[in-house]
Amino acid sequence: MVARMKSLREQLANCQLPVEQAFSIPPECYTSEELLREELEKVFHHNWIGLGRADRFAVSGDYETMNLGGKPVVVLRDHDGILRAFANTCRHRGARLLNDDGNCKHIRCPFHAWTYKLDGSLSGAPHMNKVSGFERSDYGLNSYHAEERLGFAFVCLDPSAPDLDDYLGDFAEIHAPWPIESLVTTRRRSLTVDCNWKAFLDVFNEYYHLPFVHPDSLDEIYNFPTPADKVTGAFASQFGNTEGTGGLLQDSEEQPLPSMTNLQGRAASGVQYTWVFPNMTFAAGMDVLWIYEAYPLGADCCQVYQSICVPPETAALPDFEKKIAAYYQRFDAGIEEDIPALVNQQRGLASSDARQGRFRPHLEANVASFAKWYADQWLRQSWDEEIYCVFFRVKTSDREVSQSILAFLLNYSQTLNLFKSLKQVNMSNKINHQIILAKRPSGKPQPADFSLVDASVPVPEEGQVLCKTIFLSLDPYMRGRMNDG
Repeated sequence: MVARMKSLREQLANCQLPVEQAFSIPPECYTSEELLREELEKVFHHNWIGLGRADRFAVSGDYETMNLGGKPVVVLRDHDGILRAFANTCRHRGARLLNDDGNCKHIRCPFHAWTYKLDGSLSGAPHMNKVSGFERSDYGLNSYHAEERLGFAFVCLDPSAPDLDDYLGDFAEIHAPWPIESLVTTRRRSLTVDCNWKAFLDVFNEYYHLPFVHPDSLDEIYNFPTPADKVTGAFASQFGNTEGTGGLLQDSEEQPLPSMTNLQGRAASGVQYTWVFPNMTFAAGMDVLWIYEAYPLGADCCQVYQSICVPPETAALPDFEKKIAAYYQRFDAGIEEDIPALVNQQRGLASSDARQGRFRPHLEANVASFAKWYADQWLRQSWDEEIYCVFFRVKTSDREVSQSILAFLLNYSQTLNLFKSLKQVNMSNKINHQIILAKRPSGKPQPADFSLVDASVPVPEEGQVLCKTIFLSLDPYMRGRMNDG
């Protein structure tokens, strides 16, 4: 198992190389149920999950239940218009509270009638006033972070969620040419696809397959895309010019919908494809926005939601229903051609001989960007487990050397904000932390820059050398970059 995980980490490190040398995500990440369980923790439990458009929670009490990263969640609009997310489980004895979607004035448990306000606070608990020390204020629903940006809904399951604006970076600036926030959803459909959730999102974000999977429906619409946009957030984005609108089939005789108002420059002549990591992707065209969310049901199966959005003035046109039907036909035709290719790919990925491949960078830019981000999630959170093993392997040889190693590892793990605490683990082994202090320069640590500051005991040079060696062996960014010195 240890050897297998080492091999997986080495393969994932290949995804972090510059796009011209980068490899695709390891096949077993698309097929292994065991890795899926880890993936839910590493990818879904600590990042912002895109839920598509927030306008389906239009009025107070509108709710929808969903499974996010293996957790049952209810998302709703409260009486103050705030989007909220709660664990879909009663604080009494854990019964499921709501199913499907709908509208409610409050949340009432069907088992023992504990009742909650839409802000999650407990408002009623029959006969519990007779229970010693029971306070309703202590038993509100477990809540998650829920926010809206540009009309999209996001939920984070991590209590210490990263700031959403920091997470998205320049997402709003990249998409400023389109009036995305004001668009309205005209159709949302659900489908189950027999492929890994990542594979579904991969195919939406690459041009490479168009002439081979969509030769008679979509290929002639798309011209060669521009280079990927340079972005600062947890997303990837790439623009491509189109012949006419990208929202109709290439042989469609239907007149297109009017363009969105005030589009200028390239936005008026093509489609911007964006993948918001991990699970939401969309295409902003000159006339429509189409969105996909993908959620894992298993390693080889996913739940997909498709949403189509237009400006409100477009939706109000007298002939809108007739015109939009041709767009729905295009989106349905595209996905009906993609699904057999995805099912076939899933079968191939399941082979024991499946291996990582290489990207055609210009045609698979967003896919390569996601692969790097995905690898980052795995490797960032694996370091402290690997460091823990290394420390206990070497700590008994020389106490002063082990102290210098510990100082470096503690400093490095805290700098990267890892989820497990090496300090707590090692304090239980009675290591004296007061005599070893690690000094780290600003920016990404480099082996040559590492130094130790010791208030009372000199640190042997061999300890510093060993620290640097461990650093190089653990950090995938540094692997292969150590010179002879």
